[in-house]
Amino acid sequence: MAKWQEHEDAIIRLHYPASGALGCKPFLARNQVQIARRASQLAIRRNAKPTRERLFVPRPFTIPAHCHPMVKTLFEKLRDEQMSLKEAARRSGLKDATVHQWGRRNPSLPNFIAVCNTVGLEVCLKEVKP
Repeated sequence: MAKWQEHEDAIIRLHYPASGALGCKPFLARNQVQIARRASQLAIRRNAKPTRERLFVPRPFTIPAHCHPMVKTLFEKLRDEQMSLKEAARRSGLKDATVHQWGRRNPSLPNFIAVCNTVGLEVCLKEVKP
């Protein structure tokens, strides 16, 4: 039996889930059993329902009105980047609850700087002249 080529695998990935081996038959010089076997090797199921991973879109979160202005700015940047609080916490190495509580409490400076750096923001000090 001839080896499967990359373009044949691509055809199976495209056509097999919707209509099975018959959908692939016009494009491949293989019989239905071979096509079905190769689809199972590629872990492609017919009429497969989409998994949760493919459908995941981060939920928009509300920015509390009473939180610190710097936290508001960070949350707005996260919303603009369409990044969830959970993803921001994961990327910065913090626990999810730590970032979620910033709507109710002020963050510690090292944690705040860590999340700001993951989003591309910089925390800086300015001297105020009276």
